[in-house]
Amino acid sequence: MELSFITTQGGVALLIDKKYRFSVIHEDRIEQFCLRNEIELIITKIWIETDEHIYICSVYSPPRGNHHHHTESQAWSEILQFCSTLDPIIICGDVNGKSSLWSHQTQWPDAEGRKLELAITNRNLVCLDNGDNTWTSMDLSSASALDITFTTPSLTNRCEWQILEVNHGSDHFPIITRINNMTSNPGYGRPSYSLSNICWKSFQEKCIKATNNFHINFNDLNGTYNNLIQTIYQALMSAGAIKHIENHIRRKTPSPWWDDECYDLIHKKSLCFKTYKTNPFLENFRKYIEVKKQTSKIFSNKKKDKFKEFCSSLNINTPITKVWKYIRAFSNRGKNLPNRTMISEKNFCDAFDKIAPPKPAQAPLNTEALLDLPFHGNDVDLSFMFTPFNASEYENAITSLKLRSAPGPDLISNRIIKKFPAELHSLILKIFNLMFNKSKFPKEWNDYFVVFIPKPGKKGALRPIAMSNNLHKIFEKLIHKRLEWWAENNNILLRSQFGF
Repeated sequence: MELSFITTQGGVALLIDKKYRFSVIHEDRIEQFCLRNEIELIITKIWIETDEHIYICSVYSPPRGNHHHHTESQAWSEILQFCSTLDPIIICGDVNGKSSLWSHQTQWPDAEGRKLELAITNRNLVCLDNGDNTWTSMDLSSASALDITFTTPSLTNRCEWQILEVNHGSDHFPIITRINNMTSNPGYGRPSYSLSNICWKSFQEKCIKATNNFHINFNDLNGTYNNLIQTIYQALMSAGAIKHIENHIRRKTPSPWWDDECYDLIHKKSLCFKTYKTNPFLENFRKYIEVKKQTSKIFSNKKKDKFKEFCSSLNINTPITKVWKYIRAFSNRGKNLPNRTMISEKNFCDAFDKIAPPKPAQAPLNTEALLDLPFHGNDVDLSFMFTPFNASEYENAITSLKLRSAPGPDLISNRIIKKFPAELHSLILKIFNLMFNKSKFPKEWNDYFVVFIPKPGKKGALRPIAMSNNLHKIFEKLIHKRLEWWAENNNILLRSQFGF
């Protein structure tokens, strides 16, 4: 969620499904226009396909008059001019401007409506509406169309615009804009394996069986390594692991106190509001308020009773994970909080260009400086460095693995590796030694998951985190430990050598 609050009333927000990748669009000049004219604005770029995107803009302009000055003559023109360059775009929000362009009951536009009409005409934007009112007072004594939806022409014929009948407690009626003939497959994110239901005994048995029948092709170590990975995948799936694809949304724990009666109460409350809206009499209004209060009270009692029931069922054998899972289902922690890891597209591009510049500078190689460096290993025996890795070295590398380390593109986590049977570990060590002897390594080890995270205390600064395959990390640990031991025991490093 991205929020924007400039004044003490109003406010705009965009709620975006977790499966979509998006970035927030910032333009200093437009933000200054909005600040001077008390207009709140959020624009996001959302990828609906790997190479296809759409812009969504949410806008709010307060009622002009006693408390808020009228907008500048060119304010809406400049704002909509910028928005129209972002094609395709949907602009929606409460502008508190009246015009016959979006209301059947308005014959002449007011000051804000006139400015918006002019801005739309000059900026090649289309207004979606059916002329119905989008706002009504709580007593239904007055109504108007204050909410607008603009689109660029490329989207207009594909959009369906609808006003909902129930306002859900607001004085504005929700508006639904559907875009037809638009597929949705953002194609980003990291897949993963869920291991909550896996049977590790079954996994190890299948690994042992597959290891006994495994064939090593000495002429194709890359193919051999890929067959090994596929063997591990098959054992995982057969033992009960579940593979989550990219963008898969994990279902949250449902509220334990919610039942069929709750659905009936919500339906009853909606019917009472529709009755009051159709027949705005005092009796219907009182009935709606009574049902609304009754529904809230029943919900509160259900929540309390269910939590008491859960607490009475606890005993010394209750897993702590079950306790916290149940508590999280009752709590509202995390709601209404801004996304602290929001990364703008500009900051991402700047960070990416630093680590992979389009035209990297070619620094001249000073070979004379290299020759001047001291080296104390002329008479050192190097034979140990080329001997095969032994079981003790491999076991030490496995022991040093961190369980909470994220997996790389092959999705094999350290938790899975530590569950490998001894037979599979022996096979992996044998393949590692063949790679080391032939100096041939899997091309998959060149692939990484790279995630950019904000640097603490530095606004807009990002640093990349590269996640390699964990089997790749094990091989690197073997090389690193051997080099470290050999260099220290043969006094290869100078005593003044520190750091890295």
